[in-house]
Amino acid sequence: MHSRRAPPAALGGPPVRGPQDAPALAARPAALTRLTLEETLPPPTHGRGLAPPYTPTAGAERWDLRLARTLLEHTGLPDLDADSSASTGYGVGADFWRVQVIWMQNGSLTLPRAGTAARRRWDEALDGIQDALGSTQFTALRRNRYCVSAAAVVPEEPQCTARLRRVGPLDAPRNEVSFDGYGTAAAFGTVVLASHGPSPTSTLIVTDAEGAEVGRGYDSYQIAVESLAHHYGLPMPLALVDEGRGK
Repeated sequence: MHSRRAPPAALGGPPVRGPQDAPALAARPAALTRLTLEETLPPPTHGRGLAPPYTPTAGAERWDLRLARTLLEHTGLPDLDADSSASTGYGVGADFWRVQVIWMQNGSLTLPRAGTAARRRWDEALDGIQDALGSTQFTALRRNRYCVSAAAVVPEEPQCTARLRRVGPLDAPRNEVSFDGYGTAAAFGTVVLASHGPSPTSTLIVTDAEGAEVGRGYDSYQIAVESLAHHYGLPMPLALVDEGRGK
């Protein structure tokens, strides 16, 4: 069994684009139903036969973004992703392996003039966001004129266990991935080496249970499987068990 704390580069898998500018925020989709972090994380007995309270969903929001949202709920500030008609509030996105929270007022990311009431509200909003993320669950906070970003603290113990099992012909490397505590209908995928044997042009391609491509170009099975876990919203770090070829 291979278990390690995922390095920062692994935490994000493929970069997830956050709300980088006002047009991107303005074009956000309709509000989605969101679960709290407690509702989505597996219980401590994960992998021991008990059904977790969360059913993984393809394309789910990453675990550290959900954690940030849970903390930000206590600020009382508007969540732009929860109200598609709002023009003032925060947007949560990913900056590679970091979480970034962008503040926008009246549909603008432009910093109001110093000494105005609008500037005071702007600064108070960023103060609230910074205080919410400045908990023991986030570290390395950074702040600029319109954004606060931080990195989620990753537990030492694995929060998710994946199993890699080789299937198919020997000359066409293909692996099925399942996650302990979750049925294959909930979270499942494949990792395929896109050449016959390792070579400079070999690349790992990850697909989910529906056959949709999650990503490609990974340089290790650990990182490839972590990207699949992120795709389903499962928590990090991930322990990977290579079961080899089935009988």
